[in-house]
Amino acid sequence: MVQRKVLEKCTDSELEDYLKEGNRFTPEAVQMAFEMLERRGRIFSEERLLYLKEVRSFLFQQSVQFS
Repeated sequence: MVQRKVLEKCTDSELEDYLKEGNRFTPEAVQMAFEMLERRGRIFSEERLLYLKEVRSFLFQQSVQFS
């Protein structure tokens, strides 16, 4: 599991790598990177928002399977 403190040290460019499709980061890390960029003032396209929605859906499915 990724630690928030580690991601907080990343530059915007490094965090954007987490949002690229086909990356090897965990869905949790992608979610955290998105939230950090949003707090830093990043505005996302509809395409990126749709991708994040898919990530959130995946996270929810995973949590239901392991409950």
